[in-house]
Amino acid sequence: MLANKFQKKIFKAFFLILLFSITLILQASFLNKILFFGVKPDLLLICIFLITLHQGLFYGEVFGFIIGLAEDSLSGCVLGTNAFSKVLISYLINLSSKYFQIKKSIIKLLLLFLFSFINAFLIILLNLPLGRLTLNIYLIKDIFWSAIYTVFMGIFVLWGLKLLRNEK
Repeated sequence: MLANKFQKKIFKAFFLILLFSITLILQASFLNKILFFGVKPDLLLICIFLITLHQGLFYGEVFGFIIGLAEDSLSGCVLGTNAFSKVLISYLINLSSKYFQIKKSIIKLLLLFLFSFINAFLIILLNLPLGRLTLNIYLIKDIFWSAIYTVFMGIFVLWGLKLLRNEK
């Protein structure tokens, strides 16, 4: 009985690592070529959002931290900015799921927009003291369009999950 639970946890962790590896490769290579208003969606945030909702805070924060560090190392950001923002977003997702019923897709998409906006804004704020970025209206516009694009991709992810579960 105990060994069976342990095997399930190992399988779940392996599956999540595989999911994040594939998503990170897609994010770093393929999505750089498909820009919308000069921005790309954050597929990693979509994964962290769904994992935190369905698996809980522990998995969301652990994988948010790991994938954030990997994203920092690939993006050239200061090491830890994406990791910090992804862990904080995972915490906020978990907190919001305690106070709101997040069952309907429209609520998930609205929260995904909000958390995508917060995530991008946090990364900018963390880079401001280092002189890497300046906060201006064009940057806010890019954050907005990035959040919209992330929600658009989230629609397809949620739709695909419903098809996998045979839901209507």
